[in-house]
Amino acid sequence: MSAILVRVYPQAALAAFLTAVACTGAHPAGQKPGETESVLDAGSSAPNRDEAPAQGEGVAPSSDRLLVETHAGKVRGISTDGVDRFLGIPYAAPPVGELRLAPTTAPDHWTDVLEAHATRSKCPQLVNNQVEGNEDCLYLNVYRPAAAEPASALPVAVWIHGGDFRLGAGSEYNPQRLVTTNDIIVVTINYRLGPLGFVAADGPAGGDGLTGDYGLQDQVAALRWVQANIGAFGGAADQVTIQGESAGGTSVCALVASPFAAGAFSRAIIQSASCASMPVDYAKSRGGALANELKCTSDPTSCLRSTSLDRLVRTSEQLKMPYGPVAGNATLPSAPFEAIVRQEYRKVPVLIGGITDEMSFFMSLDTNLLYTSPWQNYPALLATWFPNLKPEDRKAIETEYPLSRYGNDPKTQSFLALSAVLNDSGVYYKQALGGCVTAKVATAFSQATSTYSYELDDPSFTWKGGNKGASHTTDLPYLFDLTNPLNEAFDEDQSRLAHTMVLNWGAFISGEPPSSSWPPYGTAKLDSELADTQYFKPGAGEATINLRVRHHCAFWEKLCGSQSKDCPYPKR
Repeated sequence: MSAILVRVYPQAALAAFLTAVACTGAHPAGQKPGETESVLDAGSSAPNRDEAPAQGEGVAPSSDRLLVETHAGKVRGISTDGVDRFLGIPYAAPPVGELRLAPTTAPDHWTDVLEAHATRSKCPQLVNNQVEGNEDCLYLNVYRPAAAEPASALPVAVWIHGGDFRLGAGSEYNPQRLVTTNDIIVVTINYRLGPLGFVAADGPAGGDGLTGDYGLQDQVAALRWVQANIGAFGGAADQVTIQGESAGGTSVCALVASPFAAGAFSRAIIQSASCASMPVDYAKSRGGALANELKCTSDPTSCLRSTSLDRLVRTSEQLKMPYGPVAGNATLPSAPFEAIVRQEYRKVPVLIGGITDEMSFFMSLDTNLLYTSPWQNYPALLATWFPNLKPEDRKAIETEYPLSRYGNDPKTQSFLALSAVLNDSGVYYKQALGGCVTAKVATAFSQATSTYSYELDDPSFTWKGGNKGASHTTDLPYLFDLTNPLNEAFDEDQSRLAHTMVLNWGAFISGEPPSSSWPPYGTAKLDSELADTQYFKPGAGEATINLRVRHHCAFWEKLCGSQSKDCPYPKR
């Protein structure tokens, strides 16, 4: 088994940068709109400085150009490598004490100049069995071209990081190439994660309880801060794109469907994600399980607020709590995908896509899958993952995905074949990620708004540690310089492709089609031979594919039904 891991799986680098999709979505219930309207202002009390600077070790010039007045107080940035950086700006009040598990609220104002030279603490998360971060974590970072002036009115992108709604921070992404290549402003944000950001639970008799989606409200608060303040940095408040990968991409879809975020953005980019959400009743049942484990049964809200941070985060991880957008409250009244199908969403242009093989990332981290599966026995693997299908239907999968297509090494053939099966069928993450899931979401968007889809394929992508092949998160180093690099240095073909993708993303953020050769999605009707998805592969030049054909979507719809109800996620 270990030989297979060395051969095909990204390991430590991936674990360190686990930007997994939200396995479930979210529908928070019972939230009152008035409780969160105060987040429209942004600023804060004195920001915490518990962490060493992650970026921005340059010296701040004395130029008044780097002194910017926000609605909450003045900030002074630094300028390095052609980018003005305003780091660690608080956009909301610290969610501590009574504000833990509460709607995002406006920050205090400050009177002294805030020296915005270093990023601040990430939100609490369990990393290598240690709880890292600080609850005082609602900060954002503004990156603009060094030549920008307040009157520049540059397009703006707001980056929402991934991490399964339990890991990550905005400071892990340096958008320097996006900024300097395209003459745009990029804002990266933190938002509450895990049990602090998305837990829902019934309250005591007569109480409202916990609604979930506090992390989603944080994202909206950051967007309102951008609307109120980005003009002072030289940005255009009416030209804001929300952009996210994995859990961040799922957040983008939720924001598109949320009336709470109305008017806060004009374009959306969804990378390696879908519009997944969890019903509020399910979210509350899981939140109730967490409360019971913590002996917080009589008044979960007060008890969870007073539980130690370490115990709360660790217990949540031990229970394998699912987190993500909760649908069914004022923040997110409907499941995002359902709202998009009904065309009840903010109809902004959308760019959406993913990686040819998303799933090997997750399979490499799934110890249950790794250490119990007979890798040389492809039929047995399919029986494990599709226990409700008839034997002849599982045989049809073997025929559609023959081992002979996946190399000559019997130790890896079954892994690669199963990865393709799980990626295309969407089974691994309950229809929350995969080629046909992306196609389904892109199709829904394309019925009412301008939509562009893409797929990235890079077999030569080399992860830190030497493993090769594109998988979930592979797109990140193509667009950002990461503080925790996933990969070895790009070769010439990869570098050229990275530049092309940066240009395409920049064009879309600037209000244009991503490329003159990139057709809008929807040109190809279902499974015709027409191709309307941009295909990115190092050294391959410009090309388009039919996303549904490439991922055998007609096969899966026939086998499992259009909603995959006949191919449910197995209990393992």
